[in-house]
Formats: sequence, structure tokens, C-alpha cells
Amino acid sequence: MPQRFPISDEGFERQYTFLMSNSAKKVINLIIEEPSLIRVVIKSRNPDNKIHAQLLQPGEDNHPIAKSDSVHNSLVATVDPSKKPYQLRLIQNELDESDPCPVFDFHIAVKPLKNIAEENLLCVGNKAPPTEFTITEKVTKLDVPCGFSDEMIMEHTDPKTGIMDYKINIGLPHSDFFFDVQMKNDFLTGNFKMYLFTLDTENDFWVKIAQSELFDENSYEDVNTDAEA
Repeated sequence: MPQRFPISDEGFERQYTFLMSNSAKKVINLIIEEPSLIRVVIKSRNPDNKIHAQLLQPGEDNHPIAKSDSVHNSLVATVDPSKKPYQLRLIQNELDESDPCPVFDFHIAVKPLKNIAEENLLCVGNKAPPTEFTITEKVTKLDVPCGFSDEMIMEHTDPKTGIMDYKINIGLPHSDFFFDVQMKNDFLTGNFKMYLFTLDTENDFWVKIAQSELFDENSYEDVNTDAEA
């Protein structure tokens, strides 16, 4: 595991797969030279192995300025320049002793705020995903760039949880369909997951049958499954 990450004018993004050990804490120092956004995502290959991240102010050992959340195990923080390094701690909560290869995936990105603002201006004009989509052909493909405005994010975000919930209803002529849905969003400023539900008509209740997983280095989310009646 690297002990230190320098930051360049453009920032950096790295991905690693690490082996968990008996050591309960791993530390990485981050050198920040201008106002920046930091994002870290940790994914354990074994759900019984639990690890989370904390970001600490330079020179402080007991006051995290950000922690990874329990939903995506993702940490997001904006930080100011500092001559001393910020400390990123990866803390093991639980280790499955029977796991012969207890590994976890670690993804980190740091980028100056001014660069992020300039890049996000390129997204202006993209429409939101359709809320209704009807399958009429044996093979149906929808491949369009989409975007959410600030107003739409506010409208669909739960003020208590801070989670945005955007629903797309997919109409099927019958249940014999295979779904393969992929979504790419910016790793730093996007944090989306997809969930596929089917309606239990007898009880009038939506049942989750699949959810997306981060599956490659390009930050794609992918969900695929057979449709259920």
C-alpha cells in the first residue's frame, strides 16, 4: 500500500486491490496544494470483511473531517491546501478468519475544485433519463447521454438522507426478457447506483430483484438479470 500520494495540477486517480491483514489500521498521507475534492470508495469482496475510511485534518489524530458512509462505503470531502499532509485512515472493523484471500478494492481520486467546475460545464444541455420506457422490440437499446440539473437533484433528493431517488418505469410485453443496464458517471462528482424492482401484483408491493455493481476501472455501474413476471 502506498504511504503517500502527491497531487499535481490536474489531480490524480488511482485504483488498487489490497489484502486485508491482522493490522487494524492503514494510513495514507495526502499532499494537497490547492482547494480540492477527495473521493474514496472501498469495496470488500467478502461482505463479512468490513473496512471503512476516515480523513483527518493535518496534524490532528482524533478529529475526522469525513468518514465513509454505510450505503456505498464512500467518502467525499472538500479540503483546503496544507503544507502538512492530510491523513487517510483505512480501518478494519471485522475480518473473516476463514477467508483464504480477504481482499478489498480501493479507489481514490483527488482533483482541484477549479478543474471540476470547468469540466461540469460540459454537461450543460443533457436531458434527464426518461421516466417511462416501453419495450416494443426483441432487442431494445437506449444509449444517450443524460444529466441532472441542480433543480432536479433538489426535487428528487430526500432531505433526511441526502439520497436522490429517480424512478424509471419500464413496460414489458411479457416477462421473458434479459436486462443488461450500464451507467457511467464521474467518479468524483457522481455517486449513482441502480436497483431493478418488479411489482408483486398480488400484494401491490415492489420487490428488488437486482442492483448494480462497480465492475471496471472506468466507474461503470452494471446491473443485469432476467426479468421476473
